[in-house]
Amino acid sequence: MGKLGIFGLTFILLFTFVGPLIYRVSPDTTNLLYLMSPPTLKYPLGTDALGRNYLARVMVGGQLSLIVGFVSAFASMVIGVIYGLISGYAGGYVDGIMMRIIDILLTIPGLFILLLLDAMFSPSAFVLIFIIAFTSWFSISRLVRSEVLSVKQRDYVEAARAFGASTWHIMTRELLPNVMGTVMVATTFQVAAAIITIATLSFLGLGLPPPTPNWGELLNSSMSYMYQDAWWLIYPPGICLLITMMSFNFISEALQGVFDSRL
Repeated sequence: MGKLGIFGLTFILLFTFVGPLIYRVSPDTTNLLYLMSPPTLKYPLGTDALGRNYLARVMVGGQLSLIVGFVSAFASMVIGVIYGLISGYAGGYVDGIMMRIIDILLTIPGLFILLLLDAMFSPSAFVLIFIIAFTSWFSISRLVRSEVLSVKQRDYVEAARAFGASTWHIMTRELLPNVMGTVMVATTFQVAAAIITIATLSFLGLGLPPPTPNWGELLNSSMSYMYQDAWWLIYPPGICLLITMMSFNFISEALQGVFDSRL
């Protein structure tokens, strides 16, 4: 499954980032003579209601989804790892207070926080990254904290502490390397979740404003033509999202199997 996931992700990356370099067509150029045209040799994936090349829009739309997904997942990983390391290593009242904060945040529906933050800020790629990172680091911090609570009791950590190692040294050299396996698996899942979140916000009309295309926005705009047999507007972005999600899930399961076997 891991190889299948890598193959699927490689295909999506080549399609979205290398494809526009080879297929040099503007995603925003309109052609009033080809409104809602089905796939042809000139337009391999047809055109939308404004006569724009749909293949070009699907390619470029994937760039935003993937970039925001990767960056926001990395940001949430950094926040979650730092928070979980401090909480797990400190223990006691500090750990209790920090975990109660996480428990309170987890009781608030994630979609509500997303919609609230999205309404507070003007939509942009940076704002999307901030919103998704802010709402997705909770689970990573809990995973890291639970791993740290287990690892910090082991002999080599006690030995480092007995030899006078600083807190920074113990956290970065003894604890962090031993929780990175769990972090990598969780982050891979987080990338997939972030891409779905972007698509959800865009599908609800709360993503980046037009004409910036992304897969969620393309799906949202295609719903208006669902009953007009305009299948070429619905399937391409949906299939790209499906391949991306399945690829990340396969890779995550493969990574989990590798780290479990090493343990």
